[in-house]
Amino acid sequence: MVQNRDVDDIATMLWQFLHTLSDGIGGRIAAAVRSVLPSLTIPPSLASAIALLAVVSVVLGLAKVAQKALWIAVLVGWVLVVVRLVLFVFP
Repeated sequence: MVQNRDVDDIATMLWQFLHTLSDGIGGRIAAAVRSVLPSLTIPPSLASAIALLAVVSVVLGLAKVAQKALWIAVLVGWVLVVVRLVLFVFP
């Protein structure tokens, strides 16, 4: 059984990873915007918020892809069950 402390540690590590990833992405997004619009200054808090939204968008996109893949697997599973039942009833 997983202890509550283990779950907290995993959640903390996951949050730290996402925060580090979003900081890196935020810096790159800010640099890209500065290269296009050199006079525009992006505050670090805004860059961090943009990056966090980008990371969440990617995670949601991956979840949507995973959901579609799972539905395909479930559909194939049901088809195989029906085929096996038909073969069992009509040998």
